Amino acid sequence: MQLKLIQAHIDRYKTFLADPKSEEQRALHKWESQQVWQDNWEIESQDLAITYDQSLQNSTTRRIWNRENYAPKKMMLAFLRQLPHLAFFAFQELFNEDKPIGMRVDRFQYNCETLLTAHRDAFPHDYENSHYHDYAMISHYLAFQFPEFYTPYQADRFPKLLAAIGSRDIPNHDDIERHFKVSKTLYIFLKKDQELMELHQQQLTNQYYQGDSLLLVEDFARFIADK
Repeated sequence: MQLKLIQAHIDRYKTFLADPKSEEQRALHKWESQQVWQDNWEIESQDLAITYDQSLQNSTTRRIWNRENYAPKKMMLAFLRQLPHLAFFAFQELFNEDKPIGMRVDRFQYNCETLLTAHRDAFPHDYENSHYHDYAMISHYLAFQFPEFYTPYQADRFPKLLAAIGSRDIPNHDDIERHFKVSKTLYIFLKKDQELMELHQQQLTNQYYQGDSLLLVEDFARFIADK
């Protein structure tokens, strides 16, 4: 990473945030979903399916978990109702910060494959061929549960982000562990800029998560990579 490039992008990002129209272009709905998750998620709840459903809500869009040919929430609700103990264990492992993040993500996908197999056996006429829990969805769970540690992952954006900030090593495959490490580093730079943080906070109304959140890094990455 090149510090001069990062600072140049931060300056451009501040100009973008200062424009009143920027609010319409940002994915601020994610801060709302983050707050909803924080308010509702309790892994020890008596009915985890109901808790999970309440934890993934949004007043404006469901695109994170429900769009064409992509339905991770629908499938996880089915899993939580069919095999609640295994689904509980999957989330328990994913959110165990004592274990390496790469192992936890891989184990969560493995557990989802196991749940999908059980679902097919129980409902042979249901033609679902995916649990839809890719790195993007799993990283949203992590970002909502631990706002200050994780940011959502998008496979096609991460290489563009690395190129934009001057990284010489651009992966040609998914690298979610490196994504999390780079995100934490970038958040340090963003948080140090008081003007940037004030511009950002001005757009967060009461329904949005107000604490430290690496969702800001995703927003920054979208701005510089997608432009």
